[in-house]
Amino acid sequence: MRATIERFPKGWARTDWEIRNLVASGDLVFCERIDRTEVGGRHVDLPLVGLFEIENGSVRAWRDDFDLAPCTRAGSG
Repeated sequence: MRATIERFPKGWARTDWEIRNLVASGDLVFCERIDRTEVGGRHVDLPLVGLFEIENGSVRAWRDDFDLAPCTRAGSG
């Protein structure tokens, strides 16, 4: 997870995660959330869903699905 997050843009000042829904079944965790980010002096709210596969208490796989339109709009203003 750290390697993934470290690839995010360096201009990100902060991100808060608003968890809307969280469901677990066995080793799968589904998370609907809004990533509220400050990047380059702009505020971006990115709605998304994530799926985490857990193995031996650690995240084995992490997949997010989202629409980049909120980020694109924030960068064009």
